[in-house]
Amino acid sequence: INCIRISHHAGHQGNAFVACYSGTVAEVLPDGSVVRRTPAHDGAVKALRLHSKNPQGVSCSADGTLHCWDFEGNIIQRFPGHMAIVDDVDIDPHGTMIASVSRDFTAKIYQLDDGRLLGSYALGRRSPKAVCFFDPATVIVTNYWGALLRIDLNTGDILTRTIAENGISSIARCGDGIVVISYDGVAYLVDPVDLSVINSLRAMQQRLHPSAMIRPYHQVATAIA
Repeated sequence: INCIRISHHAGHQGNAFVACYSGTVAEVLPDGSVVRRTPAHDGAVKALRLHSKNPQGVSCSADGTLHCWDFEGNIIQRFPGHMAIVDDVDIDPHGTMIASVSRDFTAKIYQLDDGRLLGSYALGRRSPKAVCFFDPATVIVTNYWGALLRIDLNTGDILTRTIAENGISSIARCGDGIVVISYDGVAYLVDPVDLSVINSLRAMQQRLHPSAMIRPYHQVATAIA
């Protein structure tokens, strides 16, 4: 399982939509029983999002595909263009556009209803990890090197700032800010305008350097010999 989203839609309220390595999106009741298995992709489903109003979702895959499907299990739109694994996808707050990020080092914006590509943005040579619309004109991308990239869809400008000591695995809107979670063990509250850190919460201290308790390899090899 790569991702779980909880539905608030009538007739599906409280159900979990689960992104599976098999390429399936499964709808699961609160008691654990599976309602439906949608064969959404040929490769592992990396992430999914549910539309805020309509009974439909979007998902992305390790096979490079990006699809929209309804809650009855029908694929209703495909979004071609990515040339590598698509790691994450988001739907804008108005429910009209989607943003995706891929290991082809691009972020792409599509019209949700007709699949039209609205824009493609080069992200350098570092793989992105997660993506989030802050508002319909602002997309924020995380990467595996602890950086955030803010894309202004009106101008095409990209602002980059490194805030974490390791990759940033996920991102979500939170009031007037965004929250990002890093492999360095910290949750960061970030200003979406300049990407400065407003606050942070540390759950653990990741060891980024060798411990003094671990003997160097050459000493271990000598002791064994």
